[in-house]
Amino acid sequence: MNSTKETSLNPPLTQRVVAAGKHVFIFLAYLVLAIALQWASGAYSSEWAAYDDEPSHYVTGLMLRDYLASLFPDPPMKFAEQYYLHYPKVGFGHWPPAFYVLEAGWLLLFSDSRACALTLIAVFCALLALLVYRVGRTVCGDACAVGAGAMLILLPLTQAQTSAVMVEVPLAFFSLLAALAYSRYLQEGRKKQAVQFGILACLAIMTKGEGWALSAVPPIAVALGRRFTLVRSKTFWLPAVVVALICVPFYAWTLPWAKHGMASTTPSWSYFWRAMRTFASEAGSALGMALLLLSVCGLWLVVVRPLWQRRPVQPLWVALTAYMASAWLFNCVVPSSTEPRKLYLIVPAFLLFALAGLRGLTASTDFLKASPNLRMAAFAAVVVSSFFWEAFYVPARASRGFRALVQRVMPLYESGNGVLLVSSNTNGEGMLVAEVASQDRRPRWYVLRASQHLAQASWDARQYRLRYRTPQEVMAALLDIPVSILVLHTRLDKKGFPHHALLRRTVEAFAQDWELMYRHSQQTALNFPPKDRARFDEELTVYSLRGARARERPRIVLELEKLGKRLEAKP
Repeated sequence: MNSTKETSLNPPLTQRVVAAGKHVFIFLAYLVLAIALQWASGAYSSEWAAYDDEPSHYVTGLMLRDYLASLFPDPPMKFAEQYYLHYPKVGFGHWPPAFYVLEAGWLLLFSDSRACALTLIAVFCALLALLVYRVGRTVCGDACAVGAGAMLILLPLTQAQTSAVMVEVPLAFFSLLAALAYSRYLQEGRKKQAVQFGILACLAIMTKGEGWALSAVPPIAVALGRRFTLVRSKTFWLPAVVVALICVPFYAWTLPWAKHGMASTTPSWSYFWRAMRTFASEAGSALGMALLLLSVCGLWLVVVRPLWQRRPVQPLWVALTAYMASAWLFNCVVPSSTEPRKLYLIVPAFLLFALAGLRGLTASTDFLKASPNLRMAAFAAVVVSSFFWEAFYVPARASRGFRALVQRVMPLYESGNGVLLVSSNTNGEGMLVAEVASQDRRPRWYVLRASQHLAQASWDARQYRLRYRTPQEVMAALLDIPVSILVLHTRLDKKGFPHHALLRRTVEAFAQDWELMYRHSQQTALNFPPKDRARFDEELTVYSLRGARARERPRIVLELEKLGKRLEAKP
């Protein structure tokens, strides 16, 4: 009898191999789907323009990769500061390091190209879809669970995060793993599950600050599940100890940097209600109304109705509800931004609740005496058809001309350190920094951002002042460095910053000193998010400064007043 029990708990090796092979096959299918959608969006041929944060996420991982590849040539901070002078889009400190460590290892192992970095995001996307499948098959069977994982990848919001080097997909993966670990803790109450939740929560928190939302999962879960006795257990407090030891010191150290990227540093009721309205509206756009209603139905069936009837709620649904509530409330309270990507943290949980809704509808209806599987397939077909009709599209990533520009300019200074100054009235500075970094024989070129050298501004440019007032002052500063190449990126429908207009006037006033090298104009189309679909004209103009090659060593000093730092290029 004992042997029978052991066999049921530990399936034979053949069954385990078959199950592992099945999971590998499903993962590879998800990976192919994610990469195919990346390719269809134009992600592999575009620049780092999806979000303002994308260049920083790439350059920071690239910096760590180069530090490892060069076998630690300098102390870490010294290396980072000099690297920042070359490619000023390093975001370490503004964001925590977990993703950058993984990215650096990936780029070191394979390639430091954009395609390789995008493949890493596709791998995380496939892993997240596989996790939805693994949980979903216990809810609604294999076929629907496979479909739920595929649906996750097909969502335009997922595609938008997967077609760029962004941290939202890795964050959602680690966060969902943590929520599932807590569901096991609620079921068994063991020390092992508590520590697992703490470690996975640390991974999420050290990927992005939104991971702190997981800190509210235990109290909400205890209240929903009416498991108040857990609070008296030492194991309940173990995750807090793990997080306090690993995450709190880093965030305390980097708080002054992180605050610069927030919409505000103080929560407010006005922001809270605005975020609540925005996220509620974006949920329908992200999922489609049919899928959203099915998720709400599942939430009613497995959480709200049992609570109303004073019946116990399964630990899985308690943990997922607590996870969704904590993430939603966190993004409404912490005034970072109300972008649609903030919702992505809980999108996989929405899909799991949709599977619960599908199962509940199948069980509670009986039309035409059809079999349960046929009824489930009919409901699923309606939801999927509605999604493709209403919500599905491929977010396009357009090439903006920066890659061709860098390929044209890069060979000009093979023997020395070229200095390139870029000014943009939109997000062109970051695009060019990342593009130069990806093509340079690092570290060689210095890329100067006009928003830093000609102006003093906060991370989001809400606090801003010019460093120079006249074209003569600007020209004197550029000659002192000297700047080799000047790139002006202008989006014609945007007014832009004063320093951008000042730099254009400088070129006009000293036309005899600037030689036009390259001009590129194009009309660019954006289609994500849907409400921002637009076409706009933009122009790239490149000038070279006559006589700039004579000086061997550039004199570059960067004042970072907000951080109290002064960086100077070493000889």
